[in-house]
Amino acid sequence: MTTYLGENYTVKATITDKQGILFDPDSHNIILKDPRRTHRDTAINPTRLSLGIFEKTFAIPASGPEGVWTIEWRAIIGSESEMERFSFGVVA
Repeated sequence: MTTYLGENYTVKATITDKQGILFDPDSHNIILKDPRRTHRDTAINPTRLSLGIFEKTFAIPASGPEGVWTIEWRAIIGSESEMERFSFGVVA
């Protein structure tokens, strides 16, 4: 799916334990990076859709840049964390 400059992009994360069982982490750290790897936004409070299912919507600036953007989603459980990366293309 293509995202255009100035639009919103929504990412959905599924949080499971090592056995694949859904659970809610203690907290989240979510970072949006542009194609130059510059931090464009940080979020800690995604929307909980159900047990272990969360989403976060980010506004992509109209000024860009175009290219592949990345979201690093870290689920924090006590003193441990698990990170997943999501990538998506942004065009004018």
